[in-house]
Amino acid sequence: MRKEKKILYDLEPRINQAVFPGLQGGPHNNAIAAIATTMKASKSPEFVKYAHQIVANANRLSDGLQSRGYKVVTGGTEVHMLLVDLRSAGLTGAKGEYILEEISICGNKNTNSRSDYTCGLVEKDIDQAVDFIE
Repeated sequence: MRKEKKILYDLEPRINQAVFPGLQGGPHNNAIAAIATTMKASKSPEFVKYAHQIVANANRLSDGLQSRGYKVVTGGTEVHMLLVDLRSAGLTGAKGEYILEEISICGNKNTNSRSDYTCGLVEKDIDQAVDFIE
């Protein structure tokens, strides 16, 4: 006579049921459409030009701040953002953000949610922003 192996836990079916359909759910057409639209837009010449200008502006901002004695944590940037260590200026990040907000410069936030791919700023404008920040 063969003994049945006793199952002490029945977690697998409970976990599977909790994940799908419970947490994971099915495909959401709105999310799929948004991703497809974004992928198509990111291949357009207008978006490519816009993205290159954003990176050029970030580089100019990084260089300008460093030339005025601010420490950019990574020493520069190759993307659209940079992290500035404000301790040398006697500021916390929160205080720095507040001061910039008071002069209409957004710090530590996503500042551009436009979808028309027009970047209103170019390098010379970033030089002016560096002057304002200083």
